[in-house]
Order: sequence, then structure tokens, then C-alpha cells
Amino acid sequence: ITSERQSTPLEGMDWEETEKKAPEGHREILQRWVDADLDVVVIRDTPYPGGAGVTVPDCVAKHEDDLEECSGTPESWHWMDPLAASAKTIDSKKMSVIYPQDWFCPEGRCEPVIGGVITYFDTAHITATYAQTLAPQFDASLRKTGLGTFD
Repeated sequence: ITSERQSTPLEGMDWEETEKKAPEGHREILQRWVDADLDVVVIRDTPYPGGAGVTVPDCVAKHEDDLEECSGTPESWHWMDPLAASAKTIDSKKMSVIYPQDWFCPEGRCEPVIGGVITYFDTAHITATYAQTLAPQFDASLRKTGLGTFD
């Protein structure tokens, strides 16, 4: 099981070049794992409010009566994920990708608070409390992959 966020450009490249080139390196490693007959589950990165300039807890504190001000869309909270992009190109029953976007953006809207729980503790990292609420969805997603055993 692996996941990754591209938080800096590749050495000597800008963001545009990084988005084009980074998947190649990830694909090579993922393919090696699959070729070694390993089950591989890639967890796509969570939506990224920081890309839209939102620091979730600060925004919630400032707009506690209008949380819509702190919400976003999957497009506005999108960030590149070269690892997941690479995994999608590997045609193997040993490879699976989990997409947590719906856990943060139900009904197409990315929310700062879900079920009374704040989702992020900054611009990019989910709170431990919200992570705990996701355990059943995560477990169900792992089981749907059909890869390995997760008990």
C-alpha cells in the first residue's frame, strides 16, 4: 500500500515539467512491484485545499457561520498525483487505486467540516479525528480491490 504527494518540483524542473515527467519514475517502480508478483494498492492523494489558498482551520474559525466560504470543488482543490497517474497506466490485476475524493467532496463539493468533524488541520493534512471516521470507508475500499488480506 503506497501513497504520495508531489510537494516540490523535480530537480531542475518547473511544475509543468514535473507534472509531465514525474509519472515515468513512479511507473518504473510500480511496474517492478507488479512484475515481482506483489499486490499493489495506490491511495490517490486527498484533495488539496492549499492549492486554492484555503487553510481549513483558520477559515472555519473565521467563517464558522458560513462554512461555504471554506469549501471548494474537486477542480479547485485538485493537485497533481503522479503516483496515481502512473498506477492507472499499469494494466494488471495486481494493481489497484483507491480514490478518497468522495470522502472529502461528497456531492461534488469539498467540505471543511463533515459530520461535525474538521477535515484538515492545515492546507494539506487531514486531521486524526477525520481519519478515524474514514476507517470504515477505507476498509471497504481495500476489500473491494480484492488484493491480499487486510484483517
